[in-house]
Amino acid sequence: MKRAFSLLFLLVVAFTVCAAQVAKSGQKFLWDENQVQSAKHTLASETKISLADRAWLKDRLAQQYKGDPDPAKRAAETRVQLVDLNGDGVPEVVAQAVGNFLCSPTGNCAFWIFQKMPSGYRLILEKGAAQGFTIQPNRTNSYSDVVLNMHGSATEQGLYLYQFKQDRYQRTACYDASWTYLDENDEIQELNKPRITPCKR
Repeated sequence: MKRAFSLLFLLVVAFTVCAAQVAKSGQKFLWDENQVQSAKHTLASETKISLADRAWLKDRLAQQYKGDPDPAKRAAETRVQLVDLNGDGVPEVVAQAVGNFLCSPTGNCAFWIFQKMPSGYRLILEKGAAQGFTIQPNRTNSYSDVVLNMHGSATEQGLYLYQFKQDRYQRTACYDASWTYLDENDEIQELNKPRITPCKR
């Protein structure tokens, strides 16, 4: 009898865990265009980063601008914002490129997130082009999920969900946000809030 009860208990626990996982994976993707942020300060002006750390980051970013006429200057002008993504009290450095070399005419620029380590910083997220970012309320492996948005046109954006897995941020989903749609008469209608659908590509 005890053995049967134990087996029944284990089955109930297993079912509950599986149901929770299914519910979690089926969560609707939520994104608020009003919450999109961009990096606020330049690396050179961010006083909350020590001089030694700024020098380290400047050297690291200058490598990204290789081919630019003045990579050191461009690295110093890189926009940064400090965000504590894992709640350990030590903020990560969100960095976004400036200038024509690593930015498109539509305002999408190379994007990085660096994490402070005893020996400097390590790169935990890199995307070739993004316009802004949002920090999500959900966490994966104790790190906040991050959504990068990429400008496509005046009425469309690409949204890329990044979650922390295997010691770095990895892209786990892609969505299209559109502020227009075709009605039954094939006429373009505008939306107050974007229609968000999984990427077709």
